[in-house]
Amino acid sequence: MTAIASHVGQTRGRHATGNDLVGDKGKANSVAVGKSCTINVTFKPKTTGIKHANVSISDDSAGSPQLVSLSGKGFGHVASNAAVRSAISKNRIATVPIPTGPSKVGTRLMDLLDSTRNDPYLANGTKRELLVRFWYPAALSQGCRPAEYTSPKVWSHFSRLAGVPLPEVRTNSCLDAAMTKGVHPVIVFTHGYTGTFTDYSFLFEDQVNRNP
Repeated sequence: MTAIASHVGQTRGRHATGNDLVGDKGKANSVAVGKSCTINVTFKPKTTGIKHANVSISDDSAGSPQLVSLSGKGFGHVASNAAVRSAISKNRIATVPIPTGPSKVGTRLMDLLDSTRNDPYLANGTKRELLVRFWYPAALSQGCRPAEYTSPKVWSHFSRLAGVPLPEVRTNSCLDAAMTKGVHPVIVFTHGYTGTFTDYSFLFEDQVNRNP
């Protein structure tokens, strides 16, 4: 919230209404002109579907209280069903898509560090780090060393989030294989916030496999 009046804004309190909205009622505080304050509200749906709620902010303006309408959508937990959990625990090796083209696929990891910039998400001065994964048409003169889908630590963390041991996922890529000579098209892709680069492994294996 930002104060835009010609005087200091005085908030007397705030209140969230809605069974699926959790927020502190807040305390009175002053907001200088042009300055902002943060109001934290957490969406915790008890059932699936679209939910609506309001945040009411009481202040010293003529239009008080200020109402902010919020909406969100509740989803069911993917592994909450007993039958789903049982099926996941019994199938120890996941079935994955096979590339549809003729080429072999190589993959490698590169850990990049920008020594000139601090990590914006850490306050301890750690420099900005970026882990990049490449997929490319491979020239195999020797055997293929299968690449991991993801590290054991990451997969263990996902298992804890799902509440069930996840099956092994085997890729179609050869780790650190030599690249096929020649000029190749380049696709730059980001998986987005909360995602990992392994989420799209099979999409890019197929892209490389069909477009050497």
